[in-house]
Amino acid sequence: MKKSLIIISIFSLMCSCVKEEVNTNNNQNVNFPTANGKINTVYSEDWDNWKITMNGETGSFYTVYSNDWDNWTYSFAGETGYIRTVYSEDWDNWKLTTSNKTVYFQTIYSEDWDGWRVTESATNFNVNVGAVYSNDWDNWQIYDTDSTLRVSTVYSDDWDNWQLNGEFPPIYSVEQKIATLFVPIFTGAIQIQGINQ
Repeated sequence: MKKSLIIISIFSLMCSCVKEEVNTNNNQNVNFPTANGKINTVYSEDWDNWKITMNGETGSFYTVYSNDWDNWTYSFAGETGYIRTVYSEDWDNWKLTTSNKTVYFQTIYSEDWDGWRVTESATNFNVNVGAVYSNDWDNWQIYDTDSTLRVSTVYSDDWDNWQLNGEFPPIYSVEQKIATLFVPIFTGAIQIQGINQ
């Protein structure tokens, strides 16, 4: 009898582990709060124009010229600025600029789209943003001990529609939030078109 109980307990534990793994891989965001924001293309598969809704604020980011992946502009929470590559077509190195701030973000390793570092020297801001699983462009996380934010496609491989689960820490500026959110959107947009292969 004791052996049967142990076997049943082990089997139940294994089933619950498998169930959680399946839920995680199916983009159910098991360990994160419900969605509190979204990012989506204005028109289906229009990778140049995006809408942002987060915590009651709305905004956008879009390419300055159609299909010009080096030059973007954004507007969010009453602020506007530019997102540009540091060097032409060097998609490993970016900067977000406003009239008085500059936030840099770059791949941690050259042409490795899984992991990015976002920095702002004026405030000693330094966080990593990365794919939760290697080469999985659907699920991203901010690796900051004060953040629970995860950015995921609503449906697998649907890079038109993203949801934001969790929160940015209150100390993040608008610029830091936008730079952080731009990473998965840009990576997904160029990945689906095969531009970065």
